[in-house]
Amino acid sequence: MRRLRALFVRIAGLFGATRSDADIADELRLHLDMLEADRRRSGLDEEQAHRVAQAACGSLTAAGEAYRDRRGLPAVENVWRDVRYGLRLLRKTPGFTAAAVISLGLGIGANSTIFQLLDAVSFRGLPVPAAGELVEIRVNGDGRWGRQSGRNRQVSAPIWWQIRDRQTMFSGVFAFGDTRFNLAPRGEVRSAEGLWVSGSFFPVLGVQPELGRLFTEDEDRPGCGYFGAVISHALWQRQFGGRADAIGQPLHVDDETVPVIGVTPAWFFGVEVGRRFDVALPLCSSGFELRNHFWLAMMGRLRRGTSLTLANAQLASMGPGVLEATLPDGYQPDRSKRYLALRFEAVDGRAGVSPLRSQYERPLWVLMAIAMSVLLLAATNLANLMLARAAAREPEFALRLAIGGSRARLVQQMVVEGALLAAGGAALGVLLARWSADLLVLSIGTAVDPIYLDLRLDWRIIAAASAVAAASALLFAVAPAIHATSTRVPLSSRGTATASHRLGTRKTLVGVQVGLSFVLVFAAGLFARSFQNLSSSDPGFRADGVLVTHVYFPESELPLERRRAFYRDLMDRLRTIPGTVALASSFGPPLSGQYWNSDLKIDGTIVGLTDVNQISPDYFRAIGATLIAGRDFTDADNEATSRVAIVTESFAKQFLGAGPAIGRSITIVGEDGQPDTPMEVVGLVQNTRYHSLREAFQPIVYTPQAQDAEPSLTRRYVIHSTRQPGELRRIVAGMVLEASPGATIRFEELTDAVRESTLRERLIAVLSTSFGLLALILAAIGTYGVTSYSAARRRPEIGLRMALGATRLQVVTMVLSDIARVVAIGLCAGTVVALLLARATQTLLDGVEPADAVTLLAAILVNGIVAVVSTGLPAYRAARVPPVVALRES
Repeated sequence: MRRLRALFVRIAGLFGATRSDADIADELRLHLDMLEADRRRSGLDEEQAHRVAQAACGSLTAAGEAYRDRRGLPAVENVWRDVRYGLRLLRKTPGFTAAAVISLGLGIGANSTIFQLLDAVSFRGLPVPAAGELVEIRVNGDGRWGRQSGRNRQVSAPIWWQIRDRQTMFSGVFAFGDTRFNLAPRGEVRSAEGLWVSGSFFPVLGVQPELGRLFTEDEDRPGCGYFGAVISHALWQRQFGGRADAIGQPLHVDDETVPVIGVTPAWFFGVEVGRRFDVALPLCSSGFELRNHFWLAMMGRLRRGTSLTLANAQLASMGPGVLEATLPDGYQPDRSKRYLALRFEAVDGRAGVSPLRSQYERPLWVLMAIAMSVLLLAATNLANLMLARAAAREPEFALRLAIGGSRARLVQQMVVEGALLAAGGAALGVLLARWSADLLVLSIGTAVDPIYLDLRLDWRIIAAASAVAAASALLFAVAPAIHATSTRVPLSSRGTATASHRLGTRKTLVGVQVGLSFVLVFAAGLFARSFQNLSSSDPGFRADGVLVTHVYFPESELPLERRRAFYRDLMDRLRTIPGTVALASSFGPPLSGQYWNSDLKIDGTIVGLTDVNQISPDYFRAIGATLIAGRDFTDADNEATSRVAIVTESFAKQFLGAGPAIGRSITIVGEDGQPDTPMEVVGLVQNTRYHSLREAFQPIVYTPQAQDAEPSLTRRYVIHSTRQPGELRRIVAGMVLEASPGATIRFEELTDAVRESTLRERLIAVLSTSFGLLALILAAIGTYGVTSYSAARRRPEIGLRMALGATRLQVVTMVLSDIARVVAIGLCAGTVVALLLARATQTLLDGVEPADAVTLLAAILVNGIVAVVSTGLPAYRAARVPPVVALRES
């Protein structure tokens, strides 16, 4: 009990220190006065009485310190005094403080930024109750042929129904399909992120409505119709102004008018990381029930007491039955075999699903490694700065040691200073990370396809930044402190063994900086060249001046029997637009994401899979593709004539061999029991990339749109024009709406599609280049500082040499030789490390080998130039010092 009371007294003493110090001083002074009075009464005069009383009391200061040690917590008080003293010192040296805080802040900021993105994309759980119980049900294998739509396509609706009805390991399962809805009743499209969801979607996730109600499992039945829409909190605010009477209001969704029945909470964005849904409609009203339409993703919640292992065991046992029951009609024997070989797998779903994760997770880990290297560079720079500062204060430390100060207290004081710098760097880094992370998210999204990530600053980001700052303070403040307090004699450090040892330490740090700088510059060069290769590669089409117009016609205005004539008339009208160079329509324009593939037969044998695209005449002229042989389609290629096709070079090489392609017969295998379509090859066109600029050229068969027996209600017009895009959009929209007032339109410039196809590579190239430049700057600062310090130590020697006849060139050479060896070793070590680590980035490179000689030589040249400049300037300044001035400093 006494110990506890004593502890409370000590803690209380920390907060009443000023008042208690005054009380102790008064009490000690009173005690001394009483002793003096007692000695005067014994017969001593005033001076003798004061001397005797002083001798009896001893040192009042020592007595006061003893009382204070009993009253408070000396260790805490010492640290607080060191903090105040350190703040005063840092305030008196703003240049040093700014350099240390900014360099460390940039390193911590880079790491925190990438960690924020990694956390949001890969680690953070969905904001739903018991997210750890969620699993995603995936399909493994390549046996799915037919229509595939959506970003998270895994299964067809029949597969979902089978698993829903057969499973017993989950307390609930749900399915969803991502899509994009048009909220505009006519005119230009107003897109919204949409979801088709099963009735169990919201109940299994545990989401409660903010307003109205959500879908239920009882409503999930075939043919349920468009009985209601659930909207997000953001759309509720944007579309209805957050009004409570939004429930029951009509919402135009594509061609339907649907009443709003509920609003989800503001925190719920869906289950796909990187996307935020706006409108959810019941899956049972989609009408997408074909066995060969793969468009749904599935998730479930494990029952209490079950595990992923047990769930996977049940999926493995019931998988064959599910696949047998859902085998699509019309599959060829080989396809059926591969479909039945598919396997279901349950994986951890606490972080949701995300194509963004598979696309960016590996690049983010690479960028994280680069950012950590930048932080290490910043930390070594801080160590050099701390060593230089310790050298300047060495006489002060030696004097304090000589008069009784402890080495531990001096080390503690420097560590506290380092911690203050690290805290400032961490605070700056967190602020930079919060700002730059939002910019990075904007850079990987587009106006048409925005990316949403929850980048709030949570405790993990702050804890990571604090841990890095603490490690920096401990690692790079202790060593300078130990060096600075290694001598107890207040002598100048110039020329001593301690100074030489300190210089050797700083040289070692410079070598580390140079090596790391080379690694980062080499990585930046690889990614920059990869991006350049991708951007400058020939995609097989022209992007400049090409506008793609997606038009969706309502069936009520355009029944099947009217479509052919209507489309011909509209094309004729669009061709009259002034400035039009070429105009065509296509099922899948380049990089549009619209395509289908089919089995190919030659001489009655299936030889492989090919992409198929329907086009109108003049399509190749519109996109700038070169017709190599044969002819283009004409208006004569219609439903009444024999079937014809144009194939790409890669198709001819892969399927038709070395002979001429023109005149060969090929057959597109029919789907869903439809008959095969034989056709004659009448043209050979150059290769074109359709899905992505990163892909290899795929075999493509082009067929005439006019030979399609059932023209669809969607048309995609490719217009090559000399007019400004904005003006062209206005004219095209006017003509389309005049012909079909209920049509909706979406425009896309092909140059934007090309740019969006390289977003990932651009992000990696820009960030790695930025980190490489920062590394060069930090390495240059460190090299410059050490060379300057070395030259300053040798100024008396330089003065003597110059007085004896040494030239300035000889002096410069002497100073450079002192650091050149360290720089050379750093470059060599960096080269070896860079070549070893480059192999880990091979999958992210396009047209560049990991050990690319040009990039390697360029990195050596850049780092060499920076090293020469950062060492040459202080060497040149040292050679210009007059010999008399240098000799006076000896």
